[in-house]
Amino acid sequence: MRSSTANRILDALSSAGVPGDEAASALGMTPLAWHGVLSGERALPAEALTRTTEVSGVALERLVAPYDGVLARYRRSLQDRADTGWQGMPVSDLAEDLARDVRVLVQTGDLTLRPPQPPVVGDGPAEAERLSAWARRQVGAGHDPIADPQAAAAALGLLLFLVPSNDEPAEAAYLRLEDEGLGIAWVEDGPQGETGRRRFSAAHELGHHLRGDDYRAEDTAERAGEAFANAFAIHFLLPHVGAEQVFARHAGDLDPRPAMLEAATSYGVSWSAVCVQLTNLGLIDPTQAAHAAGRVPTGPEIGAQGVAVPTMPARPVPTPVVEAALRAYRRRKISAGKCRGIAQDPSLPLPVPDRLPGPARERFVRPAWLDQL
Repeated sequence: MRSSTANRILDALSSAGVPGDEAASALGMTPLAWHGVLSGERALPAEALTRTTEVSGVALERLVAPYDGVLARYRRSLQDRADTGWQGMPVSDLAEDLARDVRVLVQTGDLTLRPPQPPVVGDGPAEAERLSAWARRQVGAGHDPIADPQAAAAALGLLLFLVPSNDEPAEAAYLRLEDEGLGIAWVEDGPQGETGRRRFSAAHELGHHLRGDDYRAEDTAERAGEAFANAFAIHFLLPHVGAEQVFARHAGDLDPRPAMLEAATSYGVSWSAVCVQLTNLGLIDPTQAAHAAGRVPTGPEIGAQGVAVPTMPARPVPTPVVEAALRAYRRRKISAGKCRGIAQDPSLPLPVPDRLPGPARERFVRPAWLDQL
């Protein structure tokens, strides 16, 4: 079956006066390779997309995703999105925006993450802990705190976006991009911006990604997936051995609160999550946990720990995505507005675009509307 992208390439070439039987030559491909693309048996090289934009003047984003001016995904211009950000966007529109941006950068060859293949795991807390231990090894965390959940997630194939929100509690969501082998997630940054909650939400979505979850309709399956992701998140942020090491340093304390405070602050975990995790690990008993839960630490108590509290970076867009957008702009794959829209930064300094090769430069006349995308 012919791919929709191949159809759009044929339409773009035809509009530029290139007949179908000359498409392979125009794209720098052999007839056999082009036939494989048309039949859906062969992936389309990124170079072919570039050649199409050079020959036809059609914007790349019109080739790799269906374009219709009335669709929600194109309701606002990319420059407006860069200026106003994501706040207030419906979740469905936000998901479309993020997925389209990532797909464009993958298609151009500028976003080339190669995450490791996670192990197959079953259900239950023990399997969640096993998966979290594997994930920690992959990012080189050992038993230490996760300094940057956004960077750790990207190394494991999950692109994590931080989205401003006026809602409390802040929420998060996950979307798998099967064709790209990646996942995207967005964590809302609520008015209070509570670090422990954001870090837990990020780790929770990473658990969904590594387990291979798609949100399913069956309530039982969805509940099981949420429980697994919660168990993964707390083990990923506060591993068993790390918690034991903290308590070993407080072996002489009669009250577990100093050890609990150190665990919460040094690992960047919320107080409620620490109470649950330490109870599950057998380091405190349920009575101690219930007593501690009602005594949330104050600012002075946290400051008295004398440790740097791991945070959730304030970067709205993962660094690999921003870097890929800049590369794509430099290579003339996307416009300046598109680049800044992806990066969510209207004042992002842009590199000098590469010069087009001589023959392509002579053929290519950049239409004015291209800079508005």
